[in-house]
Amino acid sequence: MAGHAVCLPRQFVDHTRQITDALSNLVVGPLSGLFDEPTNFDLDWDAPVQSMDLSLLRSRGDQAIAVALTCLGSWSSMITDLQDDGDVRIVVRDEVWRQMRLGLRAVQAVDSDLRLSRAERKIQLLVMHKPSDLLSVGAAGSQEVSIAKDLLALCSSRILLGQSTRVGDELAEELGLSEREQAVITGWAMEGPGRALWKMENAPGMKIQTVLSATEKSIFDTNAGLRGTTDLPAETDLGKGSGAAPRLVSVPGASGPAEQVRASAVNGSAPHR
Repeated sequence: MAGHAVCLPRQFVDHTRQITDALSNLVVGPLSGLFDEPTNFDLDWDAPVQSMDLSLLRSRGDQAIAVALTCLGSWSSMITDLQDDGDVRIVVRDEVWRQMRLGLRAVQAVDSDLRLSRAERKIQLLVMHKPSDLLSVGAAGSQEVSIAKDLLALCSSRILLGQSTRVGDELAEELGLSEREQAVITGWAMEGPGRALWKMENAPGMKIQTVLSATEKSIFDTNAGLRGTTDLPAETDLGKGSGAAPRLVSVPGASGPAEQVRASAVNGSAPHR
């Protein structure tokens, strides 16, 4: 009634805090405007590849980007469930730490996707900077961190690009790398882009140099902005010619000679920073 004030019990305010905070984020917070109107561009839902550019959301902060990544993951799962063509789909999660910082449910969603990937016919690719990314998703000792720390164990293939000695020590401890495998990460892999130690299950790691085609270089040249130009980087001796094939070298443990093989079938590109 007019002229009368209603005082809400403190308990009611506390119980509805999560709801009111969520609505505030949608109405006036970092998520305002993201879900208020229909999609403003045409999307080919039947295309073989879907890529989501989040660069325009950077000014809104990590929460907006994390929510967008979560929505993308939900959409991907829905599309896969609706498809019955038997195809295997690849889901690339770049900067996965952003999504997991949303809280426990976000971490549980990634954990569930990894565990069910075989049944759902998906290959999940998680892109991270270093192992400690998994420790930043929550408070020390929290359930979020406990679940996130085990994600590395759920990944059967690890592509380890060049890292500092400190990060190399972390990887060696987490993944049980040999001294020679660790030396590849902190030495050889640091000497050029596209170099990495590929570790498959418990097999000896392999030194792999991936080579990008001219088209791939024009798309994935992440240093173009720093140079102030979009020109293609100069060809290296390794990448010259259309017949260049990546070279794989097995990195044995303490004993046994290094086995060298040519693998022209492996011509994909590992992400590099």
